[in-house]
Amino acid sequence: PTISDEAMERAVEAGLARSEDETWRRIEGCLTPVPTAVGGNPFAGMRMAALDPRLSRARILKQQGLLDAAYVLLVDVLCEYRDGFSKSTVLLEMVSNREETGDFESAVWFVEAWTRADESSFTGQQQAMLQQVERLQSAQRGMLGSLMTSQQSAQVTHMMEQGSRDT
Repeated sequence: PTISDEAMERAVEAGLARSEDETWRRIEGCLTPVPTAVGGNPFAGMRMAALDPRLSRARILKQQGLLDAAYVLLVDVLCEYRDGFSKSTVLLEMVSNREETGDFESAVWFVEAWTRADESSFTGQQQAMLQQVERLQSAQRGMLGSLMTSQQSAQVTHMMEQGSRDT
């Protein structure tokens, strides 16, 4: 996205004006990546945080020693992107920022919270895929039941389950 320097400055000012509790609530609400719909194009409409000019600005602010200003800008970037790759890119910057300030507790919390959110997202995707496989199996049994022996049907079911696990 194209973001003016003035807009970034206003975002930093607004972020610095937020309370620490408000910032933490915001981060917690933005951690979980949004899964791609099963069968959907994972790149459709995708924007990447790695290309966001605010990420570059946050790095410059960090180099200048303005760690809190960089941090609040990173929080905004984290909340704007929905995909796991962008979130992990921003969280790495946030961890580095907090480590540099000596706030190791927050840095560790980011890593642990991201791991939990990522696992939760992955588990949700697995469940959705398993439900889809079950629906397909049910439909296949209905359509092919009269054409297959029970042994052939069991082989097809086993192959589909194996494919879903591989996915």
